[in-house]
Amino acid sequence: MSQTAYAPCKDCLDERTCVIRAVMKRVRDATAKLLDATSLGDMARQQDQLTGALALLDYHI
Repeated sequence: MSQTAYAPCKDCLDERTCVIRAVMKRVRDATAKLLDATSLGDMARQQDQLTGALALLDYHI
């Protein structure tokens, strides 16, 4: 389901009716939607919530 490196499956008789292709497209679209909606700040905040890392950080300049 790559949008940039697509290659048809040799075993697929009809891409339009291939269930595996349809499911993988849904997976790709859902993954892209999640990544588009998530910033690095979001991930840092989630990491802090999961590990309590803010209390352990020691910054040096």
